[in-house]
Amino acid sequence: MKILVITNQHKNNLNPSIYNLLNVVNILCSTSNECESCDVLAVGYNISNLATGIIKHVLVDKCIVIDDKPLENIIVDNIAPQISAIIKNYTHVLISHDDLGRNLAPRIAGILNIGLLSEVIDIISPNIYKRYAYAGNVLMELECLEDVKLLTIRTANFDTYMKNKDINQTHTQNIVNIPYNHANISSNIKYLSTECHHADTDLATANIIVSGGKSLLTKENFDNLIGGLANVLNAGVGATRDAVEFGIINNDAQIGQTGKIVSPHIYLGFGISGAMQHIAGMKNSKYVFAVNTDKNAPIFEYADYGLVADLFDIIPKLTTHFKKMKH
Repeated sequence: MKILVITNQHKNNLNPSIYNLLNVVNILCSTSNECESCDVLAVGYNISNLATGIIKHVLVDKCIVIDDKPLENIIVDNIAPQISAIIKNYTHVLISHDDLGRNLAPRIAGILNIGLLSEVIDIISPNIYKRYAYAGNVLMELECLEDVKLLTIRTANFDTYMKNKDINQTHTQNIVNIPYNHANISSNIKYLSTECHHADTDLATANIIVSGGKSLLTKENFDNLIGGLANVLNAGVGATRDAVEFGIINNDAQIGQTGKIVSPHIYLGFGISGAMQHIAGMKNSKYVFAVNTDKNAPIFEYADYGLVADLFDIIPKLTTHFKKMKH
C-alpha cells in the first residue's frame, strides 16, 4: 500500500488540513500490515522552504514539491495533468475536501478514468470507507476496488496528528523538487482576483462555524455581528437559505440540503429557527450552540447548549469576551 497526500499552501504556510490528512494516513495504516509511511505532494509558490516541516513528520517518507510563481493561485486545470501522472504510482491518494480538493480530484479522476470517493468521514479498511449521502440522512459504507483509490477527506471529522521524527532522522534528501510543467498552462484560463467576504475559512474543513438567519435583518448586521465573531474565532461563516434569499449574505455561505453539508467541531447558530433543510446541513456537528428568542424553536432539539435570548445582545458580548481571551 503506497499512500500519497496532496496539500498546498495557505496564508504563506502549509494548509493546516495536512495534519488531519496525516491522521487519516495513521488510521489507514492501522488497518493494514502493508503500510508504514506515506509521501506528500506539496504544490504552491515559495512552498519549498515548508517541505522541511513536512518531512519531519514521523509518517512522511518523502515530500515531492512543485514550486513555481504561477502556483501562487492554483488553477487546477493547469496542474491536474502533472499531478495525475504522479499519482499513478500510488494505491491511495488523499486530499482535503476543501476548495482545492473539490476542484482538483474530479479532474484527476477524469484524466485517469478512475472513480472518486468524496467526503470520506471514516476509514474501515484499505478498501472500505464511510461517507454521508442524501444531505447527511444516510451513512454509507462503500468499498472501492480501484487500483488507485482517490479520496477527498472531510478533515473536520479527523483530529490532527503531528508526531515528529527525532531530529537526526530527518533527511533533506527526501525532499524531491519537480519543475512545474508550463506546457499544461492554458492561455484561456487566467486568475483574476480573490474576494473574501468574511474569515478566510472553508466551511467544509472549518472546526468552528458561526451561522446566522434572516433575523439579522441587514447585510451590515450580518457582516458586523456574524462576520465579526467569526473573525475573532477564526471560524467559517454560514447562513440559512432564508438569509441568502433575503439578500443579507452571499449564497456560498448557505448551509443545508440545498447548500453545503458541514461537520465542524463547534457550530454556533444565531437567530436560526431550525428548518429541516438547514438541520440536514449541520446536524453532524460535534457540538451545537444555539441562540434564539423563541424557546420553542426546533433548533433547540439539536443543540447541546441553547440560550433563549436576543442575538443582538449576545453576539457583541461573546465577541468582546473572545477578543479579551486572545489578548
